[in-house]
Amino acid sequence: MIAAPYVRTLLGWFNVTIDGKRYNVAPDVFRSIAGVSDRAQYGIAELTAAEAEALIRAGIAL
Repeated sequence: MIAAPYVRTLLGWFNVTIDGKRYNVAPDVFRSIAGVSDRAQYGIAELTAAEAEALIRAGIAL
C-alpha cells in the first residue's frame, strides 16, 4: 500500500502527493479511485500501486 496525502483545493480539485511528487486530480476521478467521501477535505489515502498509477495518469503534475 502507498500512503498518499491529499488536500482539497478551493476549486474542489485534489492535490495528491505520491512518491514525493504532487499531482492535481479532478474530484470525481480522485473520489472514484481513492474511495474518499464527497465531504473529504484532507487526509491520507491508502492506495495500491495500480490506483497510484491511475491517479498519476489522470492528474496534472505540479
